[in-house]
Amino acid sequence: MQDALLAALEGVDRFSRAPSLRTWVGEFFEAVEAGVDRLPGRAARVFMLREVLGLAPAEVSRELAISLPNCWVTLHRVKARLRELVPDEI
Repeated sequence: MQDALLAALEGVDRFSRAPSLRTWVGEFFEAVEAGVDRLPGRAARVFMLREVLGLAPAEVSRELAISLPNCWVTLHRVKARLRELVPDEI
């Protein structure tokens, strides 16, 4: 995911000239990964399946044997928790 983001931004002129972009993206993904490591197991799995692997919420629900509404609620809570865990400076 990190490499895909960098590749996408390299095509944008104002980002391709920013040497600190690679550093910022690296720091951002390290902070998110550290935050995910602090989540409860199922919450981390829901996040990884949806946001990293790109599965549809219905697929995540089936894969983890949870209801679709529970999947949405878990994603909402995980994103709120990650906003607390990832430093604002990043």
